[in-house]
Amino acid sequence: MVFVLRSTTVCVETPGDISYRNVILRAVAAACKAAFAGVWGPEGPADEFTSRVLSVVGEAFNNVAFHCYRDRSSDIARVRVTIDATAVYLRIEDYGRSFDPLDACLPDLDALPESGLGIYIMRSLMDTVSYQAGWPNVLSLSKSIPECPGGPAELAGKKAANALLRE
Repeated sequence: MVFVLRSTTVCVETPGDISYRNVILRAVAAACKAAFAGVWGPEGPADEFTSRVLSVVGEAFNNVAFHCYRDRSSDIARVRVTIDATAVYLRIEDYGRSFDPLDACLPDLDALPESGLGIYIMRSLMDTVSYQAGWPNVLSLSKSIPECPGGPAELAGKKAANALLRE
């Protein structure tokens, strides 16, 4: 049996204030749950994958709230998550100070820093990270979705293995 992931897009706009972080995280979690419902089943990696996506969104929203809107009233933060059969795509927009995460130095992990790990986490957990300063500032991230059990790649591998056994 081959499962097909439903394409899902959710866009949430809130004030860029840390008190709205949970609203953003719940919306992204709901999008992941809707997209993965019934695809992987209880044994699949959906929970782990969703946790990684939520960690990245949480870190990105923290940066908007604490850095982009620091010392000024917060404006909006917009998060768009699109999930299709191959990947999760995140687009996080703000109208605050620009800060290119790609220019940030990697933290000294041996020193156990109390801050500065957010960008490291984003880079570690996502496949692509890009940033465009402007009006709005746009952080774009993506993560490939692992093949679900029983999906096309697994079935192709089993068919190839069976063909070799018959020869």
